[in-house]
Amino acid sequence: MNAFGWLQLALYVVVLLALARPLGTYMAAVYEGRAKFAQRLGGPLERMLYRAAGVDPAREMGWIEYALAMLWFNLLGALAVYALQRLQLALPLNPQAFAGVAADSAFNTAVSFASNTNWQGYGGESTMSYLTQLLGLAV
Repeated sequence: MNAFGWLQLALYVVVLLALARPLGTYMAAVYEGRAKFAQRLGGPLERMLYRAAGVDPAREMGWIEYALAMLWFNLLGALAVYALQRLQLALPLNPQAFAGVAADSAFNTAVSFASNTNWQGYGGESTMSYLTQLLGLAV
């Protein structure tokens, strides 16, 4: 590694160490409900999402309810990735005009990403549009 690389690494470590304490303090305040700025900034959106999902933030979930919520979330995510792949020809950010991915390949990729098995059978940049890669695969 050259001198510029070492300087960049040192600068990164200095910035990381300088931000660790204030960011950690702020995150603790957010989690404990003491961060007024965060509540004012993100509170309305958070309340809207809670209302839409039927979540009561004052009530804790049991393990069964949490497991079911996680399974529903993963199922909806897999369906969204599947839909992105199948509909990519009609969606924006597709300058190469890639056609929709075949149903079996789209299903395989969606389930692979939802289950984190990393068993894909696609050609990446030669199959998926930018939007599909951005929203479906990178997220």
